[in-house]
Amino acid sequence: EVKDADVYRSIEKEYVKAKHIYFLNSKYDNKALDKANELLAQIKNGEKKYEDFASLSDDNSTKDYPNGFLVNLDETEERYAELLSKLSVGECGVCEAEGGAYIVTKVEMTEEDKKTRYDAVWKEIADKQFSEVFANRYDQVELNAEELNKYDIITADVLQ
Repeated sequence: EVKDADVYRSIEKEYVKAKHIYFLNSKYDNKALDKANELLAQIKNGEKKYEDFASLSDDNSTKDYPNGFLVNLDETEERYAELLSKLSVGECGVCEAEGGAYIVTKVEMTEEDKKTRYDAVWKEIADKQFSEVFANRYDQVELNAEELNKYDIITADVLQ
């Protein structure tokens, strides 16, 4: 049986909500990380806000998901996941990426966000539980088969 609490606990463990501004190396003469760090410094010292730079993003995530998006920490780029793991909600950081760099902000995950992942995570947990039960049953069948193989085959002649 898959319990709601287990599903939500798994979502909170595996996912975080984030938004980012992506800078392409090709646009910044292979200095995207420098550009990201420069802008992050302005955010951290209060000169500017994250939103002031959102339009600079070289990908569509800022336009498509202005309030952020869920990131599966096990399925995203390692440096990106490491940064998100270190950040608190509302905090920004920078990480280098394949072909560029990100300014990443961790965002509060809402109940609505969790509901969008509920079915998929429920299925993952159910599949795992089924696999464990099946493996246990299979092992028992294998043991019983080994035990049965110790005896001669019973035929109709033997039974008479």
